[in-house]
Amino acid sequence: MKKRILSILLALCATAALVLPAAAEQQAQEGEAVSIPVYLTVVRTARNIDVTLPASMPISKIDDTVLTADNLRITNNSTTQGVRVTAISVTGSGGYTIASYGNFPATDRNRIAMSINGCNTADGGGPLAINSNAFPDIAAGGYLPVRYQAQVSVTDLSVTQANAAQVIFTLAAI
Repeated sequence: MKKRILSILLALCATAALVLPAAAEQQAQEGEAVSIPVYLTVVRTARNIDVTLPASMPISKIDDTVLTADNLRITNNSTTQGVRVTAISVTGSGGYTIASYGNFPATDRNRIAMSINGCNTADGGGPLAINSNAFPDIAAGGYLPVRYQAQVSVTDLSVTQANAAQVIFTLAAI
């Protein structure tokens, strides 16, 4: 019996909810202006991220030794949300082409290969196969070290500050 009374009360409430908008409907006479409210709802689907990325990834070749920086990192400056590296792509630049880091062709010239946090370039460059072990989520206020190595073969032994490659990091808020 209690369930039946509760069901009737809920049905009456639902009916009243439908009647109220109809009662609020305005009646207008011919030639009379009527003001109709516009209700705006804004849904924000994109979230801004606030990160600091390395300005460059320097590589130096001294005789047969290749040196890279050991202090690079991606810093999440947000105090409320984490970020994730979702993709990394490496392309050649300035006359250099990308080679396979795992199978570097030492006899070719003007080739560069990179390994970023253990994820290696493939012949021809492009996207790296990244994983969450190499690129874990970066918590709010945290950072992720960027450790990279390179292999380089050059034709010109007097190269200085050549832009040999472009590394593109894609990030997402989490």
